[in-house]
Order: sequence, then C-alpha cells, then structure tokens
Amino acid sequence: MKRICITFCLSLVLLFTMSQNCLAQEPAFQEVSVDEAGSAENLQTEQAEVELADGTYLIGITLEGGTGRATVTSPAKMTVADRRGTVSIEWSSPNYDYMKLGDVIYEPVNTDGNSVFELPVMALDEPVEVIADTTAMSQPHEITYTILLDSSTIKEAESGHSISPAIIAAGCAVLIVVVAVLILYRRKRKNHETV
Repeated sequence: MKRICITFCLSLVLLFTMSQNCLAQEPAFQEVSVDEAGSAENLQTEQAEVELADGTYLIGITLEGGTGRATVTSPAKMTVADRRGTVSIEWSSPNYDYMKLGDVIYEPVNTDGNSVFELPVMALDEPVEVIADTTAMSQPHEITYTILLDSSTIKEAESGHSISPAIIAAGCAVLIVVVAVLILYRRKRKNHETV
C-alpha cells in the first residue's frame, strides 16, 4: 500500500511538472508611457530588412509624443517573413481608429478590446514617426508619435504548443483509475491470502 501511495504521488508530481512545462506561458507585458521630450530625427520611410530567421519574436518598444496619457504594450509581437518584419502595436485604449505610417493608413486588426495595429518594421533602434487617430475626444484627432523598436530586447516568442486542459484532466482521471484498480487488486489479493 505504501508503494502505491508513493507511486501515485510521484505520478501526480510528474504530471503536474509536465503540464507546467508544456503549457505556453504568456509573456510578461508592461505598459510603456509616452515620453513627451523625445524628438523624431532620422525618420525612416522604407521598410527595413530584418536580419532574423522567419518566425515570431517579442521586441521592446518605446513610444514618445502625444499628451503623455497613451501607452503601448511592450514587448510587442514582431513577425518576420522573408527578412521583412511586422510589429503589432497594442494601445492602452480602444479609441484609436487608424494609424498612418508615411502616406499609408492602417486599420485596427481587432474589433474588441484595446486598439491593435500591425505595422511594417521601418527601422530597428531608430525613431519612426507614426500618426494615430483617436476618437476619445469630442472630435477625432490625429496625434503624432515616435516609436522605437529596441533590437537588444528581441527574443523568440514561445511556440504556443500546449497541452489542453481537457487532455490534462483526462490524464489525471486515467491515473486515478489505475491507482484505484491497483488498490482494489491489492486488497483482493490480501483477502485471498487471509482466507
């Protein structure tokens, strides 16, 4: 009986450890406040070549300009394909209805929650001027911001491969049934020996 309990406990610990290692953890995001003091010199107008393999990455982003109340989520998701990057900009507000990068207007990629835009990566480690239109005021206003993508913060995003909670629950249920069968078998065997 003691061995069965030890086996059961070790199996639960192993199952718990496997589930924690396999479940994709969300990266820790932080809000980056607007710094009004920044200036936008050497602004880029063409999409930059990104020296990374195709894939999804996280990159730190700095936002400057505006009134100082808006923030964006950092790190931001950056997708690279054919040496060209696209960065997801998530605002701290759902009230941004478009962004401009040069002469191109970008619509939000979501309909619920805070406004999210996917913009081409124009430069790493250099300021890029963007315009964001906010509807939070009595009338829509275009506000000029500068974003800077910090290449020293780039890291691969987690793959997202995970074990669903249903599979974990099924594994636990099977484990409990196996342990219960072992316990019953052992009891039955003891009863046969005493008879």
